[in-house]
Amino acid sequence: MTFEAKNTVFESQSEHQLWNAVILLDTDITDWSNWTRNTGKYEGWRQQTHPILQRKIYGVCQIAQEHNDNWLYSPLVYVNEAKSITIEITFTIRECSEHPNSEVLQHCQEVLELFLHQVDVTTSNDKNVNQTQNLFIKLATLTTSQKPKHDLFTEEFLIGWNISNQSKNNLPDSSSEQVTVHISRFNVQNDNIQIAVRDRGSCSTIRRVRLGFVVCPFIRKNFIEYPRTISGKIMEGLTIDGRCISGAALLSHREIPKLICQTDGIWYYEAIKSFHSGGGKDFDSLSKNNLLNHLDRPCECMPGFGVLNEDNLMDQLCEPCGLDYFKPTFGPFACQRCPLNSHNPFHTLTSRSIQRFSMLTYRSKASIYNESSLNEVDSCVCDAGYYRHPVLDRPDSSCTTHLLYSRLLIFLVLAIVHASINKCKSCAR
Repeated sequence: MTFEAKNTVFESQSEHQLWNAVILLDTDITDWSNWTRNTGKYEGWRQQTHPILQRKIYGVCQIAQEHNDNWLYSPLVYVNEAKSITIEITFTIRECSEHPNSEVLQHCQEVLELFLHQVDVTTSNDKNVNQTQNLFIKLATLTTSQKPKHDLFTEEFLIGWNISNQSKNNLPDSSSEQVTVHISRFNVQNDNIQIAVRDRGSCSTIRRVRLGFVVCPFIRKNFIEYPRTISGKIMEGLTIDGRCISGAALLSHREIPKLICQTDGIWYYEAIKSFHSGGGKDFDSLSKNNLLNHLDRPCECMPGFGVLNEDNLMDQLCEPCGLDYFKPTFGPFACQRCPLNSHNPFHTLTSRSIQRFSMLTYRSKASIYNESSLNEVDSCVCDAGYYRHPVLDRPDSSCTTHLLYSRLLIFLVLAIVHASINKCKSCAR
């Protein structure tokens, strides 16, 4: 049976972190559903209700027996889109010295072993992996020491992973018992994973097991956005291209910075070290604070699109101007109300406007109004029966019914130009 837990996404609320965690399995939520054992009902790992936590846990305490080989298997977990998985186990191991019987001490141990099996669904159905111990490989040795012994490409700790409140899980049952949270990571190789905990003669409890992976979250700032990105394999950073948000376009001679999604689920920017530090490359993390400082603004809202959420740099949008509004230039400006006796008939043609501007040479926000630069999203169109001169009037000029007035202006301008060119001469008699 393949266990497909409902993905739960947690987002860091810290100002110093930008990451998400997708939880594939959490025994606090699933209540140990579909976990199995290799022993009988009254032997090995047994499910019990913790008197303090008031929830189910698994415990084992067969230290008086000479030969112990107690396995606790998780259900198969579909890894979804993950490239690397994090395992978090909260456990206790009672000290052997607590038992006064010297015969017990001969067989008592203070370690557990964590095993991993990666499998395709078809292989799993054919081979009943719950009872096939030789398919599992040892991932880590679980101890209560400060430095747990790791096996097989694991790390001692994952920054940004332990996001849950562990205060209740960390309550010890006695003075001789220490609650430990162990974190291991491994690269994904198959569609499904299964873990197992092996006991060889300890007095232990497993309080909680979590499986999941981290993602670099979707971010948007300064009219640039970076997609939600699944973190890569261990020690592998993924270079991600950003893009201008909808309604914005890249300005001339500018480029969008690349970000790196590291395996801790945190976005990083690539910074060039100074000459004095060797001239190499360095990577600095992006927090909610310094993100504002390191992302330049190569994208601007296009003509016909006004800025929305102007005061929130992390959530600015470029919104198409409405029926009675227009915006003639690039820049982080709001749409203006159409001049008197005019309207914007193209306010619903967002995709058309974007397609048009993707083929244009982008102008700066200080561009000069002229006939060649005007187009359907630059200015409002005069209402029926009203007119605006195509050369002498600006896009924000009101429309008027006096077309003759515009022609008179042309005549006056031409007369002035003519007079300035030709010098006045005395009248001949």
